[in-house]
Amino acid sequence: MFEGFFTNTDHTYTYVGVRGFSLPGAYDTRMIVMINGHNIAANAFDMSTWFGNDFPVDIDLVDRIEVVRGASSALYGSNGMLATINVVTRAPAAVHGTTVRLETGSLGERKVEASTSFAMPRGANLLLSGSVFNNAGAHQLYFSELDAPQTNFGRAINVDGEKGFHAFADQTWGNWEVLAVAGDRMKQQPVSWGDIVFNDTGPRAEDTQAFSMSPIRRTCQAIAL
Repeated sequence: MFEGFFTNTDHTYTYVGVRGFSLPGAYDTRMIVMINGHNIAANAFDMSTWFGNDFPVDIDLVDRIEVVRGASSALYGSNGMLATINVVTRAPAAVHGTTVRLETGSLGERKVEASTSFAMPRGANLLLSGSVFNNAGAHQLYFSELDAPQTNFGRAINVDGEKGFHAFADQTWGNWEVLAVAGDRMKQQPVSWGDIVFNDTGPRAEDTQAFSMSPIRRTCQAIAL
C-alpha cells in the first residue's frame, strides 16, 4: 500500500483510508478510482469501493498505479477529495505469448487465470485475459457485539466465501486503443444490511463491473503526479 494509505474491511468490501480518514460503508465517495483514465465508480451511488476481488482487472495486467494525493475534483470529478487513483494496464505489445496461472491460498483460495497476446495485421496488437476465482474465506468470525446464545455467541461459521470472474480485452493500433473490461463477484456476508438471521449462509452481495472505451489515444491517459 502507498505511504499514507491504509485498508479496512467489513467482510463485504475493502475500504481504503487516506491520512487517517476512513469511514467504513458501502457508499465510499471520497476518492476516484480509474482504469486507464476511465472512472469506474458505480453508476447508482457514484461509489468507489473496488479494492478487493471486486476490482475487475487482475494484478498481472497492471503496468503501474498513478496516485494524485489530496483534492483534485476540478480535474477528475467531484469525488476526488482525498485522492485520485489511476490503474494503467500493460500494453498488448509488452505481453508476449500465452500464460496460464494457478493460485491457491490458506483460506481456500483457488484462482485460474489465462492470458494471451499476439500481433495483428497493420501493426495492431491484441491482449485477451480471463480468470475465475473461488475463496472459502475464514472458517469462523467473531463479532463481540452479537455474543449471545440466540446468535451463536457471536460466531459466524463458513459465511465468508466469495467467487467470481474477470475478463479483459485490449487492442492497440499505433496510439489508438479499444479496451473492454468486465468482472463479477459474489460475496457471502457474515453481517449484512437490514433484518437477517445471523450465521445464515444466505446473505450475499454481488458486484458487477463492465465498460468499454473505443477508440481512445493511449498516450493521453496518464494523469499528472
